[in-house]
Amino acid sequence: MYKIKQILTVFLVLVLTVVCAQEKELDECSRGLRRAHPTQENGYQIFVRSGRHSQWLDRQCPQYEIYEQRVCGCLEPDNSPVELPQPRQDNSFQAENGNQDQEVAVIPDADGNCAFHRNSNYDPSKYERFSENGWVEEDCNWPFYTGLIWDQENCRCEWGPNPSFPKLVDSDVVFVPAPCLLMLNMTFDDAIKDEGRDLWLKRNTKDSTAIVSDPGAIGRAGRFQGDNSNIAVPFFKGNSFGTLFKMAYRFKLCDDQQEFKIDKACDGSSSTPFVFTFTGWDSKFTVAMETMNTIGPIVEECFVPQSNDGWNNVVMIYQDNFLEVRINDQPCISSEKYSGEVKTSECPVNFPGDTFCGMMDEFYITRGCRY
Repeated sequence: MYKIKQILTVFLVLVLTVVCAQEKELDECSRGLRRAHPTQENGYQIFVRSGRHSQWLDRQCPQYEIYEQRVCGCLEPDNSPVELPQPRQDNSFQAENGNQDQEVAVIPDADGNCAFHRNSNYDPSKYERFSENGWVEEDCNWPFYTGLIWDQENCRCEWGPNPSFPKLVDSDVVFVPAPCLLMLNMTFDDAIKDEGRDLWLKRNTKDSTAIVSDPGAIGRAGRFQGDNSNIAVPFFKGNSFGTLFKMAYRFKLCDDQQEFKIDKACDGSSSTPFVFTFTGWDSKFTVAMETMNTIGPIVEECFVPQSNDGWNNVVMIYQDNFLEVRINDQPCISSEKYSGEVKTSECPVNFPGDTFCGMMDEFYITRGCRY
């Protein structure tokens, strides 16, 4: 009889354990295995462990969705936001099991939109995040990035240099943001990815792009063919090219009826702060770009002589309010009509066009690097 009671007791405990586990099923966020990306609103990080080694790996939401930690998933930006708990205004609370006050960290009386984040005291690339254990330091550039700094006003990490960001002094050391940043680097040698940050880029249509060999390519090239072959680079949302940028890329058309295009427009919208276009039927290269000190987009264009192998090498440099474009090592555009920082938008950089047929190779963008 005693053994039967023991068996029944064990069985009851197991049943209760299973029921409790079902009632309180923890997701990856609750178990500490997923968190919001420290710099990208459309990304998150997952915790992985291999033996004694562990790290946080970057993951991206589907195109044009943003990550929401409170629901532990990706949402359309138009979704109604989840109600945020209001930060505690006092620095103590009444203990549940007694009359003694337990001291907790004080939340500063700051802007409600950024009350849980603050500047680091010694490094502009770091910031502090308020948690149940007090203030915890975070690194804008960990683990894969370089050149990002914390912007308290916008409550997020931004590409430096940022003139509005104050220089922080620790004793006699002044930390200054990196002046030269590699914003994008695509070689197309192995995949459709940003080699600089080891991030894969989303293809709108799976069969519209491929990595191919071509005699005129440097290494290998990306082939684009079919409708909706555009690629959107989401980490350019809100990020500006600044007052000094360089863009270089190579492309080859399938025929003279193609149009190659780079813009910064959101899906379904024609509004963009810049668009760089090459039309094969008239061999014309066109720049339409808006800067902070000009009204509306300023359009410049030139005609491009045909190259021997069909590849066109484009190099664009904007610095000191002067735009220079060279194509196939020949001067194409020299303009002093632009002034100030290039305007930006909350949209990705898109290329090479929805209906483009051709190849692309060696595409990179830098900001703040003087030439």
